[in-house]
This record gives sequence, structure tokens and C-alpha cells, in this order.
Amino acid sequence: MAHRVFISFKTEDKSYKNYIQNNLGVDMIDKSLNEAIDSDDEDYIMRKIREDYLSDSTVTIFLIGAHSSENEGQEEQKFIKRELQASLYNGKSNSRNGILGIVLPQMYDSIYKNAYSCSECGNTHNYVGINDSTVIKEFSVNFYIPENGKCSWAEDEDYIMRKIREDYLSDSTVTIFLIGAHSSETEGEEEQKYIKRELQASLYNGKSNSRNGILGIVLPHMYDKIYTGNSYCSKCGGNHTLVSINDSSVIKEFSCNYYVKPLPEGKCAWHDEDRYCVLVKWDDFKNNAESAESYIDLAFDKRKQPIAEKVKVYPK
Repeated sequence: MAHRVFISFKTEDKSYKNYIQNNLGVDMIDKSLNEAIDSDDEDYIMRKIREDYLSDSTVTIFLIGAHSSENEGQEEQKFIKRELQASLYNGKSNSRNGILGIVLPQMYDSIYKNAYSCSECGNTHNYVGINDSTVIKEFSVNFYIPENGKCSWAEDEDYIMRKIREDYLSDSTVTIFLIGAHSSETEGEEEQKYIKRELQASLYNGKSNSRNGILGIVLPHMYDKIYTGNSYCSKCGGNHTLVSINDSSVIKEFSCNYYVKPLPEGKCAWHDEDRYCVLVKWDDFKNNAESAESYIDLAFDKRKQPIAEKVKVYPK
């Protein structure tokens, strides 16, 4: 979907603005100011920017270069400050824009610092130098929003989940989860936040969208870790295939809906009807189109089976 995009930039960074407009092929409707407005009247200039360029734009791209900082002074930064102010303003005739800051190459070292260990939560956070020495306040105070009640700033989780459901999952019916060497719960909440949210959004059964079927595809380098042989069962006298779907191989959103607990009374092992998630080896899935489609169908059919009532969207 094309967005009407306004680009806010310093004159020194005009080449980057031109590159975005002319070389990227991004699906956008360009609303950028390409020529200076011929006037010395500051109020007139800002009114023209708002009326002619920002009024029907929906996203403002802010190019962060060597001369984008608050420390350069009010007078020097008056135009980019007002462009962002106008972009952030939510009025009767126009709603506020989304703001996308693009860090230009010369600013990488100034903004992307090392990670640090947090004494409050025990996790590692990345330090991002968004402050008066790198950007104007109109950007910094809306990047690091004060008093968020957390030990670090994160994306708006509700917004992310809603966007995933609305823009990517709303008309999908099956989610394929690729199980590789870095798909495990033990990699940590921060590392896995995106795939966890994708599966949570897939498992969520809401008013505007029903949950997806989940098909886990085990990639070749994980075969030995997940398929670990057979075990004799003293209860039924048979052999059961050992499939290691746990925190060391997958995130909980998959494992808790593969081995759905408690195990039904009278059973000594999980069977297909006791699992919401479907599991297949990569080699079996890619064998041919008919094979791939059959596994997708199995995952799709789970949505209407009794096991769907036991799905855990936010497992602990």
C-alpha cells in the first residue's frame, strides 16, 4: 500500500533525499519539498509546507545526519523542527504522521553504541544514542518517551500485534514456523520477541480474524536434535517416537501447542488429535507440491477440530 511521504532533511543531506526519491523504487507517493519556498516570511513558509506538502501526507521520513542535532541551535534547525512539529500535530483538518528516522552512514557510530547489562531486569539492552547531540528534540522525546515505567524502551506491543494481525495475518489461514538452530525459547525473550509475537498473533482467535493453523517445519540441521529415536513404553507395551519439542528447540508458543497438556486420560503418549501444531521435516515437505499442500491442509484443518479449544496464545 502506497503512503504519502514527506521527507524532512538538512541541505547537507540532500543527496540521500534524492536517492530515496529516484533509486529505491519504494511504493510511495512523494510529497517532499524539492525546491526552497521563495519567501523570507517564516510563518508563510511553514504554512505552505503544512498546506501543500504535509496536509495529505501520512508518513514523515526524517534523515538523521551530521547536522540534525538539537545542539546546532534553534535558529539553525527551525525548519526541520517545524516540519516535525507539523508532522506530529493532530488537528481537525489533518491527523498526525507516522515518523520514520533514517540514520545516515556518517552517524552510525554516534548513534548505535554497545549493548549494556541491565541491573533491573538482568537482560542486555542495546544503547541507541538518540539525544540532543544527534537529533532535534521533536524526534528524541518521541523516540524515548519519558516515564514509561520500564527499565528500557520497547516497541508498542499492542500496536505491533495489531499490525501483524491486520496487515499480514487477517486473511491468512496457516502460519508456517521454520524451526532452525535459533528458534528456541532458551535464546531469551528479547531475542525471540518477533517470532513469539508472530505465533501469538497466529494463535489468537479474535472478532475480526480467526486463529491460524500452525505448521512447524524442522530444518535439516535440527533433525538429530528433535528426532531422537524410539522409547519402549511400559504402560502400553509399544514403542513411541521421541520428538524433542521443548524450550531448547522451539519457543513456548509452539511447544505448548504441540504437546497440549494435560495428556488426555488413559493415554500414555500424544497422538495427532492431541496436538494443535503440525510438525514435518523439511525434506518431506519439499518433496513435491502435492506433499507440501497436504501438510498445509493438515494445519488448516486443525482450526476446526476440538483441540483448537485448548490452544494457549500466551503460554508460561
